[in-house]
Amino acid sequence: MGNKRRVVITGLGIVSPVGLSVAESWGNILAGNSGIGEISHFDVSAFSTRIGGSIKNFDVTEHIPAKEAKKMDPFIHYGIAAANQAIEDANLQVSEDNAHRIGVAIGSGIGGLFGIEKGYDRARFLHFSFPAISSTCFPVICPSCMVIGDRISR
Repeated sequence: MGNKRRVVITGLGIVSPVGLSVAESWGNILAGNSGIGEISHFDVSAFSTRIGGSIKNFDVTEHIPAKEAKKMDPFIHYGIAAANQAIEDANLQVSEDNAHRIGVAIGSGIGGLFGIEKGYDRARFLHFSFPAISSTCFPVICPSCMVIGDRISR
């Protein structure tokens, strides 16, 4: 069979409608608490559905400097926070010696909807075609951009 590489999950992190950490989320799940509630972070009056699973009480500045956070869509904030939780949960010390052996698996069905909408509205308002959208739009909405640079703790 050859040389098989092994993968070990050593730490977990989560930011979800049922909690902002593994312990809080799991506790709420076991207690039967739902993360579904009335949507309040944008106007839903034009929609027939007014409920959904929203992240509540999340303070981005606990994970990312405010100035840098402004350049990212909220789903990237959540991913960075969850990745940092996983690193802390694993009691992992990243160094030059082991950095090449460490990875983070990120689950994101789709992200950056606020950034996509903002880019679309700006293009429409300014009568731009989509190739004219700012080159900074993509890093705001792309899931893989959350791991670029030092956004995940070392």
